[in-house]
Amino acid sequence: MPQSEARPSRARGRPARYSEAPKVPSTPPAPTSEAKFRGAIAMLTQLMAARSGNQSSPTLSSSSQEPSAATRIRDFLRMNPPTFTGSKVDEDPQNFIDEMWKILKAMHATEIEGVELVSYQLKDVANIWYNQWEQGRGEDVEPVRWDEFEGAFLDHFFPRELREAKVEEFVNLKQEGMTVKA
Repeated sequence: MPQSEARPSRARGRPARYSEAPKVPSTPPAPTSEAKFRGAIAMLTQLMAARSGNQSSPTLSSSSQEPSAATRIRDFLRMNPPTFTGSKVDEDPQNFIDEMWKILKAMHATEIEGVELVSYQLKDVANIWYNQWEQGRGEDVEPVRWDEFEGAFLDHFFPRELREAKVEEFVNLKQEGMTVKA
C-alpha cells in the first residue's frame, strides 16, 4: 500500500478539521464606558453606606462634583489623624479633639460628617464607649453633631474637675520667678 493512500488528505499541512475559520459572534457586546462603571460603583457605595446607617438619605445620582463616602474616608485617613484608645495614661483627650477639629476644618467636613469620620479613629475602650453612647441616644434621633459629640467625649474622658485643675495650673503658672496672668 503506497503511503499516499494511508494518509488522510491535508490542507496546507494541517488536518482538514482545522482549516475552517472559527465562528465569531456577529455583534460584539457593547463596551461599558468608564463613566458608567464609576457611576455604578458610586451608587453601590452610597447604597451600602445607607444600608449600614452611615447616611441619613442616600442619593442615587453619581455627581462627579460630590465625592463619595469612600473618597471622603480615604482623604481623611491621608491626613494621618491621631487615634484615641481611652486606656493610655499619656493620651490627652483635649489634644485629640483639637487635632481632629483642625483636620475636619481643612477638609470642610460638616459637623455630622466630622463625628462619623472621628469615630473611625476611636479604638479599644474609646470605641466601646462611643458605640454604647450612640446606642444610648435612642433610635429615632437626629445624627450626632460635633458639639454634642465633643461635650460627651470630654465629659467622659476628660472630666470637668480635671479640666478645672488644668486651668488653675495654667493660671498659676510661674516662669523664672514671674507670674503669668491672663
